[in-house]
Amino acid sequence: MRSMQQQTVHVFVFDTLSDWEPSYAVAGINNPMFQVQPGRYVVKTVGPSTKPVTTMGGITVLPDMDLAVLEPADSAMLILPGGMAWERLFKTGDPSHYLSLLKSSEHDNQGT
Repeated sequence: MRSMQQQTVHVFVFDTLSDWEPSYAVAGINNPMFQVQPGRYVVKTVGPSTKPVTTMGGITVLPDMDLAVLEPADSAMLILPGGMAWERLFKTGDPSHYLSLLKSSEHDNQGT
């Protein structure tokens, strides 16, 4: 059997994140019972900065890292949950508060 290299799945966290949306994916990824190779994946949070964010449900999350330093090659997957921040972006058309989300688009375009 080949040695397994642990890979990181990142969950983007931000103010107004719909905290229930990534819950099943995160629980499954972290539960060895649902993995062909237990321990292969680890989940880390990534935010617009490393400052705490508050989800729609009122949960405070301290991101593990800043999105600005996330390299797509270092991520097996980037989970982009919904939230009111996306709604505001689409309603106002003003991306000034969401420029950090552009990096996540680069992540998708690099095939990871």
